Amino acid sequence: MQTVRKIDFFGGLHGHYLELVINHAVDQNPYDITRLQFNENGACHCKNTDLDYSPITVANHYSFWNIPFNNSDLVIRIVPRPEDMLIAVTNSFLRSGDQKIDIDNLETDTFKKMSLLPKASNFLQMLCLRHGKKEHYPRSVLRKFFYSMFDNPEHGIDMMTKWQSAPHSHDFEFRSFFSLDCFFENLQKISKFVDLEFFPTKELVDLHLEFLSRNQGYNSHLKCEIVMQSIISNQPMPLALNLLEEAWINYRISRSFNLYDVAELELDNYPTDTKRLSEICFKKETTC
Repeated sequence: MQTVRKIDFFGGLHGHYLELVINHAVDQNPYDITRLQFNENGACHCKNTDLDYSPITVANHYSFWNIPFNNSDLVIRIVPRPEDMLIAVTNSFLRSGDQKIDIDNLETDTFKKMSLLPKASNFLQMLCLRHGKKEHYPRSVLRKFFYSMFDNPEHGIDMMTKWQSAPHSHDFEFRSFFSLDCFFENLQKISKFVDLEFFPTKELVDLHLEFLSRNQGYNSHLKCEIVMQSIISNQPMPLALNLLEEAWINYRISRSFNLYDVAELELDNYPTDTKRLSEICFKKETTC
């Protein structure tokens, strides 16, 4: 049976982008990566409708769709870690299936917005199960719902690492997408796994810089890193966060300060300055 190289990944973990990169820099596919590769959502989906693109290594949601592997398949799995979940969930919500969930103002017309998106059906079902069917869900309820995706592995990372059995598999570190030297290092590991060579190019560097600039989840992560540093150093900074960012800051506060059930962090109106969050964290103003 012929050996086939496959990328197994869950939505939001950039399998389509990794497919393009491997085809260019490992498989030596002559496809021109300097042409437009990213759609308006930032996803690397333009090649999917390009008749000139014929991939050698193919990405798909094999485990999500329970598609079995052949014994000769070489399977590359994109594996996230708990600290990657803001990036992974954000990009899953904004890119997967070329459908965009409103993470800025989802408290308005929640049911209508979610019901129009096939990929949101499970989220909406869980919301209805926990809180009843409503036209609008309070921002505080949605924030808690997303917090559980970070705090409870069963609702978050476990859903992105339920792998189909594969005789020959290699784990690609999701986090390496966000450091160019680590990305190259992990591509070298892939090349050894498939018994080929990795050939970095200037075109690949330019492509990856564009990938990072368009990556909503990664840029949310960088933003939240600055927020947490401002909280810890008691520096004032105005806050304008989306729902996932609010949930992630609450998650990081709970982990960094062992601080839970803070009344002010569970209101619909979230604090608007890092100095207030710093006061809460260091004074430990919790509910009774």
